[in-house]
Amino acid sequence: MREASLVSGSKQGYDRRYRNLSKEEVEKRLKNKEPYVIRLKVPLTGECIFEDGIKGTITTPNCDVDDQIILKSDGFPTYHLANVVDDHLMKITHVIRGDEWISSTPKHIHLYEAFGWEKPQFLHMPLLLGKDGKKLSKRKNPTSTFYFRDTGYLPEALTNFLTLMGYSSKDEKEICSFKEFYENFDVKRIGTSSAFFDIQKLDWINKQYIINNLSEDSLLEKLKSWQFNDEFFKKLMPLAHSRITNFSNFIELFDFMFTSNLKYTEEMFVFKDITKEKSSVVLYVFMILMEKLDTLQKESVEKLSHEVADLFQINHKKVVIPLLFAAIMGKLFGPPLYASCEILGKDRVRARLLKVLEFLNEMSNKKIAKIQKQLEKNDLSEWFRS
Repeated sequence: MREASLVSGSKQGYDRRYRNLSKEEVEKRLKNKEPYVIRLKVPLTGECIFEDGIKGTITTPNCDVDDQIILKSDGFPTYHLANVVDDHLMKITHVIRGDEWISSTPKHIHLYEAFGWEKPQFLHMPLLLGKDGKKLSKRKNPTSTFYFRDTGYLPEALTNFLTLMGYSSKDEKEICSFKEFYENFDVKRIGTSSAFFDIQKLDWINKQYIINNLSEDSLLEKLKSWQFNDEFFKKLMPLAHSRITNFSNFIELFDFMFTSNLKYTEEMFVFKDITKEKSSVVLYVFMILMEKLDTLQKESVEKLSHEVADLFQINHKKVVIPLLFAAIMGKLFGPPLYASCEILGKDRVRARLLKVLEFLNEMSNKKIAKIQKQLEKNDLSEWFRS
């Protein structure tokens, strides 16, 4: 059925072919031990109507809701059944979730009604979008609070910034403490349109907090606690000890540790037979595989870099290492690469890889899908040679 719908271009899913089997036919199939699933028998007529706490009345024709599987052939529940049962047992009164779940809400409401349970109040929040107009994703955007902390944003400023995402205060005030936001919060002021995660706006808010909330002495203390502290510098000393001839070399060597605005040039990623496209694919695959690591340790980063070289059947020292140096440090040489990745941490390394991929501008959704398909085969060498 799925293949037929792909060929025809229709969105029809399950065609309800077993919806009205006779009792005798069901018993015969059970006796033959045929595998089966349990589906929710959605009404074929009428409408599912619910009042969303943000968007108002939402109406969905029942004929547009499929007979969803609620118990799989292995006896395990699907997400939809588990979600509804779990929320009911925990006596959840309000379900607050993103816009992308609106299409699933009729399924959940039919389940509540089938069980005879009271439905919770649903509120569907506007999504946070990146500048490409698509939902924020850690594979496309820095989304970790640890990244923003390690980059040097004040927690109060980040919180203030997030309160503005899809929400407007009565007086349109942009700088406000979380206490003010909490005390004046009104769910009716949550917007219905998706909000853009504007990093320039965050920079402006953070600057206001630095200017208006921090004295010079406080700013100094914040800088010390951020990265200008003994603990952080002790991590750098083993990497610097035998590599500097004077103290100013230290700044040149480790400048990339203290900035998130690395400057890239095409020459860093185009050399010999390596094109921008090939560089972007190698770095993308490195980033995807890196996600499997809980944290970055220099040993795991080294192992990962060799895995990437093996996948593409390319020279580790002459291709993979220069690309990683360029992406992570913004230069082709510097302190030990793997130890530097460990100190930077996974969130900041990911953010740098994302920035490079944006700079190279070679990663279309179509190409990403093709790469991921090749990754499943655990071999990208043929693609690289072609």
